[in-house]
Amino acid sequence: MLQSPLRHPTRRALLRPLLPHLLKPPLRSTHFSTSPTPPQTYSVTRTLPYARLPLFTLIANIDAYASFLPYCERSRVTAWSAPPALPTAAELVVGWRGFEETFISDVRCVPGESVLATAGGAQLFRSLATRWALKEAKGGGTEVGLTIEVVFRSSWVGAVSEAAAPRVAAGVIQAFERRAREVLGPGRAEGGKTV
Repeated sequence: MLQSPLRHPTRRALLRPLLPHLLKPPLRSTHFSTSPTPPQTYSVTRTLPYARLPLFTLIANIDAYASFLPYCERSRVTAWSAPPALPTAAELVVGWRGFEETFISDVRCVPGESVLATAGGAQLFRSLATRWALKEAKGGGTEVGLTIEVVFRSSWVGAVSEAAAPRVAAGVIQAFERRAREVLGPGRAEGGKTV
């Protein structure tokens, strides 16, 4: 085997002079601190050509979330209210690029109006609130509002999220629109009747 006349230093040799600096605790930095972030809130609204109750039924069907919502790997209702049976607690597993988080949400449903899911104590976030709100739209159909509020455990996670979260919220509502078309059909605007 031929050896190069010029020896290239190994990574270890290159890092050796930097090691004392890498091992020192960093100076305090608010950007990368491990203190919790202020709440981040993202809202998206769409008008869909369906009645409120069928849309509410789709939103309250948390067991189906993993089949259509982006980043949701598993979802299951863990507790139900007395009749009418509505979810009161759910376990979700979400993941993205090697991160995976499992958490339990308390769920409050108001039939035909809203679904609020709140969670806390997870590894990446201190609190998470997701609210779906439904109201009749002017001109027919239903205005569907999605609001996500999250407080991350560290500011560096918050900084990463701040860049991606608006696209995530938009992706969730787009996935919900597709799901509504699959389950409920074309709707009034496309097919001439309100579902």
